[in-house]
Parts: sequence; structure tokens; C-alpha cells
Amino acid sequence: DYSKVGHSQGEGPACPNCKATVFEAEKVVTKTHHYHKKCLSCQNCSRLLDSSTYFDGKDTFIYCKSCYATKYGHMAPSEVQGEEMIFFPATPSDTKCTGCYGKVFEAEK
Repeated sequence: DYSKVGHSQGEGPACPNCKATVFEAEKVVTKTHHYHKKCLSCQNCSRLLDSSTYFDGKDTFIYCKSCYATKYGHMAPSEVQGEEMIFFPATPSDTKCTGCYGKVFEAEK
């Protein structure tokens, strides 16, 4: 396992997954951490990712596209903060959301 070769304090950042030093040749940099290429995986489902397929979460962890969408994106539960949430009541002819029973627009189907 080459990730542990020459591992000692102060030689570089530590990978948050395996805690070993991350060297330049094996490094993937996210907003908050340095990972080994082999350690870059989704926090939720453990899917192996690469520098073009990870998403930085607000919680400093990384996610695959699907898990990020579920936690933070368009599939995430609504965060109601004061009166920022806009609600459109559904009429009898509208498709209704099964969560809030509001109107479901064409773009959301």
C-alpha cells in the first residue's frame, strides 16, 4: 500500500478517510480536505468517486450526485425558514405533491 510509504507527521495533509499522509501524485483536493484517489468515496453510499464526480456537501463531507441530490439538492426535504418557502395550493385539476399536497408543475414531474 503506497499511501503509507514515508508516513509521518508534517509531511503533508492527512486523508480524512484513512488518516494517512496524502502525497502530491495521489491527491484529490475538495473544498475542505485532501483525499487519496482510492479514498475518495461518497459519505452516504461509499461509492468510489473521482475528481469529476464528487459533490461537496455543506457538512464538509463529499457525496455522489445521487446522494447529494437527496441530501441537499432538488430531492432534499424542504427547509422552511420563515416565509421564504413559496407554496402553491393545488386545484382539483392539478397533480398534487404527495408530501405537501401542493401543486406539482410540469418541470417537477
